[in-house]
Amino acid sequence: MKILHAAETIKGGVATVITQLITNSSGKVDMYCLIPFQQQAELNTASCHKIFFQRKKRGILAFVLFFYNFTKLIWKIRPDIVHLHSSFAGFLGRISLVILYPWRRPKVVYCPHAFSFLISTSVFKKKCYIFIEKLLLIRTSKVICVSKFEKDQAIRHGLPQSKLEVIYNGVSIPADINGKEKADIENKIQLLYVGRFDYQKGFDIILELANRMNPDRFQLTVVGDFVNDHKYNIDNNLITYVGWLTSQELSNYYRNTHIVIVPSRWEGFAMVPLEAMSYKKVVIAANTTSLPEAVVDGETGYLFDIENIEQLISIVNKIDRKSLCEMGINGYQRYLHYFTSDVMTNNTIQLYNQLMIK
Repeated sequence: MKILHAAETIKGGVATVITQLITNSSGKVDMYCLIPFQQQAELNTASCHKIFFQRKKRGILAFVLFFYNFTKLIWKIRPDIVHLHSSFAGFLGRISLVILYPWRRPKVVYCPHAFSFLISTSVFKKKCYIFIEKLLLIRTSKVICVSKFEKDQAIRHGLPQSKLEVIYNGVSIPADINGKEKADIENKIQLLYVGRFDYQKGFDIILELANRMNPDRFQLTVVGDFVNDHKYNIDNNLITYVGWLTSQELSNYYRNTHIVIVPSRWEGFAMVPLEAMSYKKVVIAANTTSLPEAVVDGETGYLFDIENIEQLISIVNKIDRKSLCEMGINGYQRYLHYFTSDVMTNNTIQLYNQLMIK
């Protein structure tokens, strides 16, 4: 089986998903990847044929180069399955495949990693996104939804259920999940935030939490940085900022924390809660979009109303160390059952095989 993965950008979760699908697939699968040259370091695997296109930033030139290289690659390698990742690749790739249909007819798997119409935007833009998604189903064998929430929303907006398949994101089992607290902060409960500093990720909520928590009892560490939006004032000595980290560096922070905060306003299916649970850490998350599918309130962590900062502050203030260990173990067991990279890969390969026999 010859499979082509294609993405207009692979920063963040997309790179994690593609890497795992390639690394964990059997030797009978011949993998190709079309990714930006400037982001090649994000794809941490040698088990595929990598083809690059130039993408210094998102724009018309990058789209044209992706479209050209994608079309040329389809013609040259004749893949059995094309797996398109995220909305822009999904749009450009399927347009190309419509044009090539008389000559090349691979099965097409499309994973938006959160539909564009789920983003908080104008009604007009949402209608445009929905129209495009419906139109391009003509050249789509299956759409992978990364959560039940995403599938339900797709059906609600008119996409046929027969085209939709739920496959949760997964993350690899850590080699070492045992951490040691630093001596100078051993009496404090460690809180961790991982993500962009923007509205979607709820970074403003993190800043509010920092201003209102007891610094004698809690220590808040933030991993990440701005991407586009620089409107937040991060001059706050109650927060320890460490910037973006490699996976290996980040693992140290997961090991040495007690609680991971995920205040996102919307997500496709966030990796951070899964990574936290893989390290047996309690997750406090907003009760938005797909997050309740990862975090079971009162069992593996806590959910709070995104519109109610007081509820989050109350949850944090009531945390006691005795409950953290039990909840962390519960979260780890849930992770092993639903959210490992092996589970995700097996479900995806099974989908590929089903498409090939149709």
